[in-house]
Amino acid sequence: MATYTTENYTNGARLRVTSDEPKWQSFTHKMPAGTAYATGDVIQFAKLGVGYSATAYAVATNASIAATTGNSLLKIGSTSLAGNIADFGGDDASVGGFCSADANVSAGGDALSLTLGTLGTAVSTGERTITLRVLVAKQETAAASEGTERVRYSSPYTL
Repeated sequence: MATYTTENYTNGARLRVTSDEPKWQSFTHKMPAGTAYATGDVIQFAKLGVGYSATAYAVATNASIAATTGNSLLKIGSTSLAGNIADFGGDDASVGGFCSADANVSAGGDALSLTLGTLGTAVSTGERTITLRVLVAKQETAAASEGTERVRYSSPYTL
């Protein structure tokens, strides 16, 4: 089991969106020729900023990383976003879905990582990449507390 990082993760930049609309962010880890991914390897792609969450994902490869892939796990910090991610190990394969857990970042810099599940017959020929795309959104604000849904306003001026 090895831990790999992308340049985004190493540089410490925090994922954020600049509008109220969610936005897709993309990160790629390159594995050099002659080296193979293994079962249990962890790829740390990026860190999420405080007040943001990932709501959907897509994992893709540019070339075969293994004959079979199964039960890989996408996480933010220690919270699992999606489990049992499988069948993305083939040549130009891709798989995606919605995140199954609400993992809002409330402390700085929770890592967005992918732990590779069972890889059958890992491939080490040629440079291979794993690309993770996540839909990043601002956290929803909390609902109004009981008794605070009305605002009283008084002014000496007429409205």
